[in-house]
Amino acid sequence: MSVCLNPQFPARVRCIDPVIAPVVVMDALHEVTAGTPFDHPDRFDPLLEDLILWLRSTARDLSGACAPSIADSLDTPAQRGAGDRQKIVVAFFRSLPPHMRVRQILSGLEGR
Repeated sequence: MSVCLNPQFPARVRCIDPVIAPVVVMDALHEVTAGTPFDHPDRFDPLLEDLILWLRSTARDLSGACAPSIADSLDTPAQRGAGDRQKIVVAFFRSLPPHMRVRQILSGLEGR
């Protein structure tokens, strides 16, 4: 049963339409990279590919994780000095709707 139709989930979790999820995800990524060095295709495309590969490799472990919890797990004191790329990735997950899960984010990045 679709999460959107299942009444056991709160309305805020059920609201994301699977059809618009890819648009929301890619808009968020373009928004956080705008005006940064990652705004250019030679840096944006590898960033996108790395996000897709990372989410695919951790999808099983993070299957129930929502966007803010993913951002929190990446924004640790040890990783804060990692540079601009790390900041962009954390900002990306923080900019997504808080109820988005890994599968929705990955589908959005893959364009499905």
